[in-house]
Amino acid sequence: MFFFRRLSVFDRPFVQRFDWCLFGLMFLLGCMGLVVLYSAVTAGSDAPRKLLVVRQVLWYGAGGVLLVFFFCVSTSCWSNGPM
Repeated sequence: MFFFRRLSVFDRPFVQRFDWCLFGLMFLLGCMGLVVLYSAVTAGSDAPRKLLVVRQVLWYGAGGVLLVFFFCVSTSCWSNGPM
């Protein structure tokens, strides 16, 4: 498709410009949130509601897929307006 760049997403300039520290902090914050959520749903319960944790992991995954998609879409696609 014409929106996607011809180069790979993981080309050298992309990897060099990417803010790995921010990505690591976001990942760490998400993991900490999952640990807190798991602790909250299993505390003092005979039948923990682990489905909440699974749904949260799925939402994190969906957000990651959207993140990769928008990294792949060229910015010229958005600046040209409707076709």
